[in-house]
Amino acid sequence: MPNKWKDITAIALTVKPGLEPCLWEGIQFSKLLLKKYSIPFIPIHHMEAHALISSMFNKKITYPFLALLISGGHCLLAICHSEMKFERLGESIDMAPGNFIDKMARKMGLFTEENSLSGGRLIELKSLSGDPNSYPHLIRAVQNYNKQNKNCDFSFSGFQSAMHRLIDQQLKKNNGKIDTANLCATVQHLIALQLEDRLKRALLFCKDLNIKHCVIAGGVAANLYIKSYLTNVCSEFNIQTAIIPVEYCTDNGVMIAWNGVLVIFLIIFKIFATKLFSFQTTYSLMF
Repeated sequence: MPNKWKDITAIALTVKPGLEPCLWEGIQFSKLLLKKYSIPFIPIHHMEAHALISSMFNKKITYPFLALLISGGHCLLAICHSEMKFERLGESIDMAPGNFIDKMARKMGLFTEENSLSGGRLIELKSLSGDPNSYPHLIRAVQNYNKQNKNCDFSFSGFQSAMHRLIDQQLKKNNGKIDTANLCATVQHLIALQLEDRLKRALLFCKDLNIKHCVIAGGVAANLYIKSYLTNVCSEFNIQTAIIPVEYCTDNGVMIAWNGVLVIFLIIFKIFATKLFSFQTTYSLMF
């Protein structure tokens, strides 16, 4: 097999956020490649890459745009002013929505040796025959939480505890059986209600910034029920939702590579612009 490393411009690698052992493994391997092939290294922020991959599929996206990044390990609302400038509005304060979904799928016994589907996909499939309004007390709980916490941060640990208690009660009362479809539909609905409220707050905050697009990315963005809720919110504010193909919503190497490409272009532009305007000391680039 011919050596293709002569065609590689640089190595782009996720350095944060994430599980430290996994990140460290990638860093150590990359260090060996960098030493062997003497090529540049580009550190990438995992969540920023989720937002920026939108420009790979939608060339009409303009800055600034709003990004709602919802995954298993993180949840983030930010204004993207440029490829290198992000203004954080809110984030997870305990449990991310994807983690909540996975733990609920495990609690309900949805994982089996016969299937290789993710917890999110299992919940989504089971919920198709369920009623998201089956447990009104849980809906009231998330509505009350939203009213009491007037910010753009996200919290799902309390709802996880409430769902655990409900499932345990059903297991005890029904000889080991649970109301799976309705429980799955409820999990999705609770997440959608909180994300909807936080997104509305962010859009109100940004009303004077001339934002035209909202990028919704991360693994949870692949959930059609949740995505439809968020798309409707954007429509209310006359904001276009940037839809990312489902296969690129979850963590993937393409988004890291694309972020690396954008950084390289910015570096080239900065060098060119610095030379072009070197006579003007007051000039500064906004990245």
